[in-house]
Amino acid sequence: WRGDGPAYGENGTNSCYLYGRDAVSVIRQHNASQPFFLYLAFQDVHAPYQSLPEYTNNSIPYERRANNGMMNCVCDATMNVTAALKEQGMWDNTLMVFASDNGGPQYWEGNNYPLRGGKWVDFEGGVR
Repeated sequence: WRGDGPAYGENGTNSCYLYGRDAVSVIRQHNASQPFFLYLAFQDVHAPYQSLPEYTNNSIPYERRANNGMMNCVCDATMNVTAALKEQGMWDNTLMVFASDNGGPQYWEGNNYPLRGGKWVDFEGGVR
């Protein structure tokens, strides 16, 4: 959905692009003298494990390639959001928080070191 209707023309567009682009648009339209709250929930580093070709580094072992590519897309979108906040003069008064719902999946080369465990495990690597 976009607004109160279907997001026509967006099928096949990576959600990282969609959410990042929309966040930048909202920031640019906001009056910087007013308080602002933005909740931006990227779900890219998540199943299905697929990386866009422009973010796929074939020199990385196959098992880590998709996760690396998905994370690089999130990094680019975060960079664009940060740049928009700076352009609007909002960066110096911004608190940016990153949170995760769980640790990386160890069954798919997730690495939560130095924490023990991962996704679906109650050890600190799965819940912190």
